Amino acid sequence: MGLAGGRAERIVLSYRGRLADHDTRLLTVAALNGVFQGRTEQPVNVVNAALVAAERGIAVEEQSDRSSPDYTSLVEVSLRANGEETTVAGTTFGGEGRHWLVGALGFKIEIELAPLMVFFQYEDRPGVIGHVGTLFGRAGINIANMAVSRTNEGGRAVIALSIDTPAPPELVTEFRAAGFHDASFISLG
Repeated sequence: MGLAGGRAERIVLSYRGRLADHDTRLLTVAALNGVFQGRTEQPVNVVNAALVAAERGIAVEEQSDRSSPDYTSLVEVSLRANGEETTVAGTTFGGEGRHWLVGALGFKIEIELAPLMVFFQYEDRPGVIGHVGTLFGRAGINIANMAVSRTNEGGRAVIALSIDTPAPPELVTEFRAAGFHDASFISLG
């Protein structure tokens, strides 16, 4: 929801690879719970998340596919809001099952999920990554992790990063003034 904005109209949850062989209903309600957290006047949890979606007229669809070319198991969540589709994909890595974002905003990207995430889309050109780092550094915000992906040289690109402390409103304003109009500052924790 943090990347999509607006009001959800439809949510499609796709379970790929080994995950497709399992009962995924609990994952679906957990995803719905995440969609609604902090966005409704009523408390939402895994028990009532599907009911909240139905009450709001949000279509929820589950898909399973045993094929997953890049990952053993993959969860994709596509959300339609304001007539636009936003898709994210995630998996787990390592014996501890660390949660990784492996796709967002139409880009393949690999970054471990963290409580505070920031996403910037931009035209691929020299100096952008340095400029982003400089703005965070000036604000005293530490970048804990960063991943970059692009469509092709000089095309569209995305930076995904995790930060240690919330970005103050003036930093968000500074990024927008620097041309990052679709910057998304998201709290997952």
